[in-house]
Amino acid sequence: MQTIRYQTSGGAVVTVAAQQETEPSLGPHRRVVRATCGGCGEVSWDEDSTSYERAAVKPKKWADEHAVGCRVLPQESGR
Repeated sequence: MQTIRYQTSGGAVVTVAAQQETEPSLGPHRRVVRATCGGCGEVSWDEDSTSYERAAVKPKKWADEHAVGCRVLPQESGR
């Protein structure tokens, strides 16, 4: 799965990306996708045992909707 980015109305970026999970409770074959806002820091995620594409449905939808309404400015690096 490729990384997807949405720009918020405040200029921050919401990133949707697949991540490797080492949490034993998720099981050995869980595909996890997270959407993280670089402005306000909110996160949405989902998991699926078969594919990253299926796990990405909820985070992509959340990221798209969140980017429309989030007006928080991007976080300054080093803070």
